[in-house]
Amino acid sequence: MVQEWQNIEPMASYDVVVVGGGGSGHSAALRAARNGLSVAVLEKEPAIGGNSQFAEGVGAIQTSLQKEQGLDQLSREEAFQILVDYSHYFANPEVVAAFINNSATTVDIFRDLGVPFHMITSFDPDSEYKVWHLVKGGVGVAVQIMHEAALKAGVDFFTSTRARHLVKDGDKVSGVVAEAEDGELIRLEAGAVIIASGGYTSNEEMRKKYVTMYDPNNAYPNDPSNNQGDGILMTFEAGGDSFGLGMLMLNGAWVRGKSLGSHLNCASTQPYLWVNLDGRRFTTETAVQEFQNAGNILSRQPEGVQFTILDQTIIDHLVNDGCEVGIGAYVLSGEKLTRLEAEIEEDLVDGIHVWKADTIEELAAKMGVNVDVFTREVAEYNEACHAGKDAKFFKPKYLFPIETGPFYAIKGHNGFVCSQGGIRINGKMEVLDKGSFPIPGLYAVGVDAGGMYGDTYPARLAGVSCGFAMTSGWMAADAATKALRDAPVTV
Repeated sequence: MVQEWQNIEPMASYDVVVVGGGGSGHSAALRAARNGLSVAVLEKEPAIGGNSQFAEGVGAIQTSLQKEQGLDQLSREEAFQILVDYSHYFANPEVVAAFINNSATTVDIFRDLGVPFHMITSFDPDSEYKVWHLVKGGVGVAVQIMHEAALKAGVDFFTSTRARHLVKDGDKVSGVVAEAEDGELIRLEAGAVIIASGGYTSNEEMRKKYVTMYDPNNAYPNDPSNNQGDGILMTFEAGGDSFGLGMLMLNGAWVRGKSLGSHLNCASTQPYLWVNLDGRRFTTETAVQEFQNAGNILSRQPEGVQFTILDQTIIDHLVNDGCEVGIGAYVLSGEKLTRLEAEIEEDLVDGIHVWKADTIEELAAKMGVNVDVFTREVAEYNEACHAGKDAKFFKPKYLFPIETGPFYAIKGHNGFVCSQGGIRINGKMEVLDKGSFPIPGLYAVGVDAGGMYGDTYPARLAGVSCGFAMTSGWMAADAATKALRDAPVTV
């Protein structure tokens, strides 16, 4: 049955229409325009930016910057093996290889645009894999630079315009129907459409439907981008297949409502003593050195909650010596948490996130956990710290006892930054149907595309999500350009 939206007359025609104005969408739009194509970007929010504006850097392998700094020890072959092994081969090797082989070009594109890089590092301070190319001021700076370049290249941006449906001419995608701010439906014809709508982080219905490995209610969204899965749902409607749906980029132990740069937030993520709502220790806390591991662990804990337990000696250590594990580039590993004590005092007033007590028993009561269980766990943990050996969970380091009052508890929650996994694609970023055949004229990039991951985010190679977003964007534009230029001329 023909739907009403299918009969709308085209308002304009473009070679390429990009659905989404985030990092991957900008990468695609700018590349397509520089390839000589006419391009439009549909962005449902009033302003551009998307998930990428909150990222700190891009993961890339064997880049010009790494070579200049002597940090190119990790080969492409080794990086590929790390990623597919990490996913237990649930990732799509074709997609992983495409990213690995092209990520260095992304860094060169950024450098040519004048994007300021200031450090190459990793999430885990102990990691030997330095592939995370940090952008001075964050990736939002890079997105803005790409935006200005795209405007100069002639890209048309339609903001407050939500893509709703893909138009097909036979098997080929030939346009997009979108909803303008006033509710009017408009249609843009296109030789190719690139889906870059940023995943489904904010779509509770999709989370409940697809996230099955754990209760999605045990994690809260800390992505303000209002990504509803529009591009994914449109693609499914047009016959596209799925790959890896149901994966969230979890990041455990964050204090709800706190900024990424909060020193209280950073203290909550430290690998000291953690207990759950029952007052029990439940993991080796060094899992937090790769944040998604902490998220995975917390996804199985009651309400996705943990308490980080500190004493005054540890507080002094964090303030005077620095933290063990940072929060990306917002609080660097080793940074002194000079604002921690002030933030603690501020939050003690409300008694929602932080508690302070003179005794362990009093602290347990304030936290609302079982006093006997908690005091026993603290005593056992202190014994392990003095012995220098954690026989319970085999934590190899950061064995600091909880002995010197006053004592503190910080309540952390599991959260997630973005969804990961979505539309089945091949190494050219072409969308595949349920028979694994490309749908002509349709591409998917960034977190709308599935294939890079298995069951969780591989922070071992830091920044690969943003790196893949930027790399897949320009790769899709190149593939679309080739397809359009090789297309037979019709008379």
